Amino acid sequence: MKTTMCIACGQDFASRNKLFKHLNDSGHGVASRNDKGGDINKEGDDDADDGSDTNRPQLSKGNDAYYEYYLRQKICENEQAWKEAYHELRRPLPVAYRIHESSSISEFSAQLLALIEKQELCGVKDEDKLISPETMPVAENQKIFQQWSFNMENKDSVPKLRMTITPHFHHRSKSSRNNKSGQDDQSDMYSPILHALQELGAIHRQELVSAIPPLVLWAACSKEETGINDGLIVADLCAAPGSKSLQMLDMLYTSTENNVPSGLLVVNDSDRNRIVTLCQRSRHVPRAPMLAINMDARYFPGMRRRVNRSGSKTGEGDGVANVREKSGYKQKYDKVLCDVPCTGDGTTRKNKQIWNAWSIAHSMSLHRLQRKILRRAMELLRPGGMVVYSTCSLNPLEDEAVVASVIGDVGGVNAMEIVPLPDWLVRKCRALNGLNGSWHVPNPNFGKKGMNDMYQSFQDVPIEHQGGVKDKGKKGGQINPSMFPPEKDSELLKQLTNCGRFVPQPSIGFDSGGFFVACIRRLHVGELGPKGKTSQSTSGESDMALAEEPMQEITATRNNEDNPNEAGDHGPSADGRCLREGDWICVSCKEINFARRGGSKCFGCKARKPHSLQKDKGYKIQEPLLVKPGKSELEPFFEFFGIHTGLRSSFPLNNVRLIRRAKEHAIVVVSEALSKLSISKSWSPVRELGITLAAFPNNESHEHIAQGCEFRLFDESLSILARYATRRHLKLHPVPFQNALAQSVRLLLESSSPAEVERVKATLDRSVPAVSSLCQRDMWYDSLPDSMASIWAQCKASPGCFIVSCEC
Repeated sequence: MKTTMCIACGQDFASRNKLFKHLNDSGHGVASRNDKGGDINKEGDDDADDGSDTNRPQLSKGNDAYYEYYLRQKICENEQAWKEAYHELRRPLPVAYRIHESSSISEFSAQLLALIEKQELCGVKDEDKLISPETMPVAENQKIFQQWSFNMENKDSVPKLRMTITPHFHHRSKSSRNNKSGQDDQSDMYSPILHALQELGAIHRQELVSAIPPLVLWAACSKEETGINDGLIVADLCAAPGSKSLQMLDMLYTSTENNVPSGLLVVNDSDRNRIVTLCQRSRHVPRAPMLAINMDARYFPGMRRRVNRSGSKTGEGDGVANVREKSGYKQKYDKVLCDVPCTGDGTTRKNKQIWNAWSIAHSMSLHRLQRKILRRAMELLRPGGMVVYSTCSLNPLEDEAVVASVIGDVGGVNAMEIVPLPDWLVRKCRALNGLNGSWHVPNPNFGKKGMNDMYQSFQDVPIEHQGGVKDKGKKGGQINPSMFPPEKDSELLKQLTNCGRFVPQPSIGFDSGGFFVACIRRLHVGELGPKGKTSQSTSGESDMALAEEPMQEITATRNNEDNPNEAGDHGPSADGRCLREGDWICVSCKEINFARRGGSKCFGCKARKPHSLQKDKGYKIQEPLLVKPGKSELEPFFEFFGIHTGLRSSFPLNNVRLIRRAKEHAIVVVSEALSKLSISKSWSPVRELGITLAAFPNNESHEHIAQGCEFRLFDESLSILARYATRRHLKLHPVPFQNALAQSVRLLLESSSPAEVERVKATLDRSVPAVSSLCQRDMWYDSLPDSMASIWAQCKASPGCFIVSCEC
């Protein structure tokens, strides 16, 4: 019988359409479904929600197959522990924010959030509406959850991390975002403050468990390293949407005393729209070491360092760039973050659709992709380097099976070792140990039509489900041998327990989602591959194998990587000469080569020369993307804004590079390691890099550019220009600055197109009240002090942009 009565409030309606509209508007639809109980909340269950906790949101429906699968996999210590974790996985996820420590207002942001904690803002007095946020400072003194005030010990070994969790601000689904019933008023009350801090780059919205992989990557230093430093070479293979990348960027800046770190952070994602979104998010923070590229992580490029040809220049004079150059050794990485695509069944707290869409077949379809990405991450490491493999899935097929199978492929525990997670993190978060070969592989149809078969070995799998079938006419199944635990490698099985699986545990303050983390160190010198063999390079190069190179422990790392004549992580060739990884010997001239390989002969011995060497045919040599400019090219810019570049100046002049394009040139600030990469101007995967200070037209004459009328500034450059610019820079107090900002917005609204006006209004609605109420009667520049009035007169006298900043 069809009913038209709302179960939550008891109201009766004339039609089902009116009932559905009422459920949508009031939010009773979720409550009524939860009153019926989820699939696991059967009568007599201990974790059934009896409604006694009225402050906590109702549970999601859940999934029987999901519960049964992980119960049989024994990812938790016992059945009761899994029941408690499953109960929390059905609750909404609280909103968490991470303080960006390298921001100039990080301490101010912490104090502001502390005021929210004490409920001294926005007139909130009811303690039931907002309970005290919990913070996550991580330190060597084993204090991981405490209040805002804490003491950091041994700062050089563990990066500073502060996060705040608001248990009553939850991730909302698309349907609840349009809810006008007012049930989320307490979270909307603080949204202007939090949104403004995010726009300033002071805080970033990030799930608590999402901050663990970068933290582990930084904290797990090898024996040869002493703490962290700003010269690390780091890569994030699957970076979007960018919360982990911004966290690692923050760690690079906080680990240096210089204005610009000397290291490198390469962020990559295969989806162009997602990497563009990451670049937009990164513009709010300093990002000189960052290089953003758009490529498939399975084929992450093997970039190389610059090696200039001796005596080869394009012209004469001071500062003329060397554009004729060849690539040097491969750029190896100290740390690689490998947060691979996964089913995300640990994110059910913020993505309720997973309960209905969850299936084992989805996990099996991603297994091969995850193995290839992890394999590529291991190849990018230098000997002694670290890779952190992480997923937001709890499934062993995506976690331990991937780690164990890839390590077995590259040579076992002699080539790669799984490093234990930091003790303070395991104890305070109560991380679950990885499974040591006890997982089973289910039937691809597990949970459908009563199917619950699980197999202990590949031989137990029915023929129709076995993958890797090479017979013609037969379609391979979804179950591969790599999904099963390794049978013969007992040491690898033992090391799998060093992995960590995180599940929500609000009783200790760890109120987050599910996650898996494995920290792996590279031990092998030379090309990775099965024992007795070497692997082909996934970057399109076919490097010569090192002749019968034995597995060995790392005794020296990072020894003079830029000098091919120094002995470092070498391997012997057949004639006793030392070869580094990537070296190969020409079969014709028998010389050692380290440039890109185009066959068995070097370019000099080939009958058909490459285009770059065919000078008589007029082929143009590819120019580098980043060029060190001459003084004459940047002098107009520095003179226009009064930027001092002398010996006593702290302006990072050595980090300034020029990007020459057909229509305009761009002035960028990059790190030392980024400037040494051999990146050609025509390489299409590059999306953004460094901090762009300004752009100006590509003109031969610089006379009118010296007046500054054609300089185009960027938002990301204001933090640097406001610090060093002594001309055309107005420093106002907070009240005049607010008036100047409001009057500028009002003029924008009066002179822009209707579409632009609506866009600006939509932005203002989330941050400040009505613009007219902030505008004073007199214009902001009419009441400037004498020191600023003279600068304003200079700005009006000459065309071009000027900077207005606030003295806080």
